[in-house]
Amino acid sequence: MYRTTRGAEQRRLQCLQDIQNLQEEIKLLQISNEKLNAVGLDDMSFTELASLGSMLDEGFRIVDEQLDNVGAHEEITTKQIFEYDLMGGPDWTQRIEKEDLAYQSLLAGRRVALRNKAREFRLSPPETQPWRSDDPERLKMDIDSLEMEKERLRLFNQRMLGKELDGMSYAELFVFSFEISGASRKVVSMKKIKRDEEMRKTKRPRPSVNKYYFCDINLEICYFGDLPIVKLYLSFFPSLFLFLVHKGANLPGTDMMVVAGSLRS
Repeated sequence: MYRTTRGAEQRRLQCLQDIQNLQEEIKLLQISNEKLNAVGLDDMSFTELASLGSMLDEGFRIVDEQLDNVGAHEEITTKQIFEYDLMGGPDWTQRIEKEDLAYQSLLAGRRVALRNKAREFRLSPPETQPWRSDDPERLKMDIDSLEMEKERLRLFNQRMLGKELDGMSYAELFVFSFEISGASRKVVSMKKIKRDEEMRKTKRPRPSVNKYYFCDINLEICYFGDLPIVKLYLSFFPSLFLFLVHKGANLPGTDMMVVAGSLRS
């Protein structure tokens, strides 16, 4: 048991405040990390997605350039030359490269798992989130752990944007390029979904518009048995004629009735 004094209580309260501040900073970094990895895009607008896509495209371009620079020009130390000769030359080099690539892929998978776990924890109800001890020594350990997590997230976010790449191996850059390009493709897909949604919202049924065309009309009256028929020839549409039967007003000079109408395009 530790003894509580006024000074110890002040340090404890300060540690709790530091922890709260770090948690808020980490929360923002986690959200940024999720967006940069195309997680939780549903609440983003089309404009925000376009901006995110541009940042990822630029990050991919920079990482890809760095890959070209590092690929054939990684610094080889005297020790590596000795190991190269001792272990059998090209076959050993290829094995090491494959192992490095496999390891970096494993780390990428762990990043995904950590990101998902952190998101689940952040979105869970506050009462289900475990809290830390009030022991000042334990609180200091918690602060150190949070500081490390904050720096880890900050660095990964920067690298997704093509920044702070110095010291990364070819395999690290290669895996990061795949992560960035995968996120970029997901952003493009979400942009299409958002654009389609916006189009459906803004699209309204076009009102039907009656267009009236005025032209010379020639009438020809004929009979089908006792049924009088009017045949209309339209100068505006020389190949079109209409039949009107028994509707409308009296036709002068006949005992027949025709409709007075309009033509709709």
